[in-house]
Amino acid sequence: MLGWDPAYGWDGTIPFEELPFSFNPPEGFVVAANQQIIANYPVPLGSEYSRGWRSQEILDILNDQSDPLSVDATAEIFADSTVRFAELIVPYLTRVETEEDWVREAQRVLQEWDGQSDPDSAGAFYFHLVMRHVVQLTFDEIPADVRTGTSDRWYAVVADLLREPNNPWWDDQATTVVEDRDTILARALGHARRDATVLRSLDPKGWRWGHTHRLRPRHQTLGRSGIGPVEALFNRGDEPVGGGSAVVQAWAFDDRAWGFEVTHGPAMKMVVDLDDLDNSRWINLTGQSGHAFHPNYADQLTAIARNELWAWPFSRSGVEEATRQRLVLLPGR
Repeated sequence: MLGWDPAYGWDGTIPFEELPFSFNPPEGFVVAANQQIIANYPVPLGSEYSRGWRSQEILDILNDQSDPLSVDATAEIFADSTVRFAELIVPYLTRVETEEDWVREAQRVLQEWDGQSDPDSAGAFYFHLVMRHVVQLTFDEIPADVRTGTSDRWYAVVADLLREPNNPWWDDQATTVVEDRDTILARALGHARRDATVLRSLDPKGWRWGHTHRLRPRHQTLGRSGIGPVEALFNRGDEPVGGGSAVVQAWAFDDRAWGFEVTHGPAMKMVVDLDDLDNSRWINLTGQSGHAFHPNYADQLTAIARNELWAWPFSRSGVEEATRQRLVLLPGR
């Protein structure tokens, strides 16, 4: 979309009374995590919805709550690193027959994986390497610049195709034979095993998801200037993070790239306690200041990478108690 071209402007607005809404739902909550929130709506609301794994994970967590939801429990949801779609795919990866011992060793890592994508997870590290090759080999007919990276809809298509071992999409167009599902999965497992050795170590005990899945914010204007000292000043951080694409802990990446550096994620996280506003919490992606030499330029980066939330007082007394510095602006004389 060309935002500066009037041809791409709004054609109008939807009348307020026709907008989708949920008023006092019986569940007591509403979940929105980029999924399609309403079906068969007559007006387009978007075109790139998430498959819904993130929203379903949040729904399940909330439905399992036996006690009233607290600030602490809400903060824990932010840190959820369950790779929900893995449960649909891993059984196929662990059952496929492979000829090489070192690939079977990697399959055992998947067999023992708990489906979590914490920074120290070996299973998450290997699984995402495998998925990158599965997607590339399966959709080789689609140019890489057309197939968007990091979209969980591609993983959804793979999950559906796994039920059809002889679907034509499994065939590798670069070969003269016709490949089936298990041939492609075995090939992807082998390629990923090689990548894991190059990126991390020969021994799976040394594999860590956070080794390649890292948060490195780049300044939009000067962060890619090509001038080393300038980039070093404005770009901060190199933090291992968990989560990933289609995960509640939404540190997404481009699976077409060599590594798994975070390409986008939450600009901030916020929990508001409507019963006690001073009990609310917040964290920013980098810091409150836009000045590179200021101590608050990137002081929250490590905290957000570690799923920490900071106190966010609201009342005058709460703010006064938390105040460390005060800036007084006086009118000119």
